[in-house]
Amino acid sequence: AGGGALARWFKILVLRRVSDNVFLDSDFLEDLEKIFDLVKLETHALVVLLTSRVLTRMWCAGEITTAVFHKIFVAPVNTETF
Repeated sequence: AGGGALARWFKILVLRRVSDNVFLDSDFLEDLEKIFDLVKLETHALVVLLTSRVLTRMWCAGEITTAVFHKIFVAPVNTETF
C-alpha cells in the first residue's frame, strides 16, 4: 500500500491540533512544479510518512529534496511498511 489513506487520516488529525494550513501533496498532483514551489515557499515543516513506496514516487522524492535543499525541517514518521 502506498499510504494515501494514511496520509489523509494524518492530515485530519493534524488539522485538529494546529491553526496553520496543512498541505497534502495528493491534492496538487496535476502540477508538480506547484508542489515543489509550495514546499519551497510556504512550508515550515515537511512530514514524510515513511512507507515502502514513498521514495518510488517522484513527487515525494522531489518534495523531500526540495525541503532539504531549502533547509526546511523534515519530520519522518515510520509506518509498518517501511
